[in-house]
Order: sequence, then structure tokens, then C-alpha cells
Amino acid sequence: MKKLAILSTLLISAITASAQLNLQFHYDTGRAFYGSELSNRPLWTATIENFTADKWGSTYFFIDGNFADNTFHSAYGELARELRFWKAPVAIHLEYNGGLSGSGSYNDAYLVGAAYN
Repeated sequence: MKKLAILSTLLISAITASAQLNLQFHYDTGRAFYGSELSNRPLWTATIENFTADKWGSTYFFIDGNFADNTFHSAYGELARELRFWKAPVAIHLEYNGGLSGSGSYNDAYLVGAAYN
């Protein structure tokens, strides 16, 4: 219940910030085709996605929340920021990927590089 309250608070905060926000709910129909092979996958996934451009570059993030057995099962997210302080077609790219589940955390990944526009 606490995780659901935190997720709801984040969702309301994101909506009121008047950002470019996309909210999706997905139902996994793969069990109907593959039976017990996919029985450990969560049935429902909620995705919150945002892309925002500003004078310094752009920011993109998404968070996937998986629900199984009427509970919050796991979350995975990515955050990417491109910074450009000059007029060249090259930007600094910063990225983080990671998440949590009931059995532990996903391997976190950090990326720093250059992006060409």
C-alpha cells in the first residue's frame, strides 16, 4: 500500500508539472498463447514516460511498474539527459538505468558519452 501511495504521489506531481507526460497500462496476453512458459511474468504493467526539451538540451525518462497477484511486483526505469552549451551538433549524454523487484535490485547502469544530432 505504501508503494502505491508513493507511485500515486509521483504521478500526480508529474501531471501537475505540465510536462510532456505519457501514461500507459498494458495487459500481458502472452499467457494465452504460451501457457505455463510465461506464468512467472506479471500480468499488468504501467508505464510513465516523459520527454522535455529546454535551452540546455533535453531530458527523457520512463518508469515501468509491474503488478502481479494484486500487488506491486517490480519497477524499472531509465533517465537520460543531453546537455549542449554550444552550437555544435554534439551533446553530452548522461544516462542511468536500474530498478527494484521483490527479489532484489536490477543491475544499475550509468552511461556518459556524446550524442550527435
